[in-house]
Amino acid sequence: MLGLADAETVPDPDGGGEDPVAAVVTVDVSTNTIYLFNDGRDPLEGRLGRGEMRPRRGSLVGLVVLVACTATSTTISPTSSTASPTPTVSVRPPVSTGGRWTTYHGDRARSGVAAGPSLADVRHAWTSAKLDGTIYAEPLAIGARVITATENDTVYALDAATGAVVWSRHVGMPVDSATLPCGNIVPTSGITATPVVDPATGVLYVAAFQSPARHELFALRVASGVVLWHRPIDPPG
Repeated sequence: MLGLADAETVPDPDGGGEDPVAAVVTVDVSTNTIYLFNDGRDPLEGRLGRGEMRPRRGSLVGLVVLVACTATSTTISPTSSTASPTPTVSVRPPVSTGGRWTTYHGDRARSGVAAGPSLADVRHAWTSAKLDGTIYAEPLAIGARVITATENDTVYALDAATGAVVWSRHVGMPVDSATLPCGNIVPTSGITATPVVDPATGVLYVAAFQSPARHELFALRVASGVVLWHRPIDPPG
């Protein structure tokens, strides 16, 4: 699995230099699946085999999933000169489940890289419905679920095979960005940091920026989105 959360710079198709495109990409090698999030402004149209990503204007905020196709071929040789032409069978792996990418960049060392198949050949698997805010947090993959969170303080669990929303939990009112002294996350600032999952307990932990400006830590069940508890985490003063 590969996780990236860096700003890519690509040529501006409208001219005028280069556009910085903040993208979050997670590749689940156990399912050969690439989870691609954009910054909420310019959804990305990926040509990963060529190492290119260009912004596609005017699209909805959501999740695009591409599947790495590790095709194999089986050749049956003819037994005589009168045999029928040699058939070739190509097998492509289906979109399956079983992801385990439970924290930012995949592990506590924040390595962000794991061995996996070549990305030279990918195909589109699904695109999620429009979510309710911009996405800066890295998506997580746990079992049959993909977890993401928005700047509108909403946590989503998507079906890893179809992209359908399994559950969503709005944990509070985000902060109006216009009321903040600095920053470039607009129009609201909510969940920016990547959540973390404890696989042993099936609990998801997420820090939310809420109005009036304060931070709260929430614990949710991965299976259902039920909030187990929440508490303030800002230091005194």
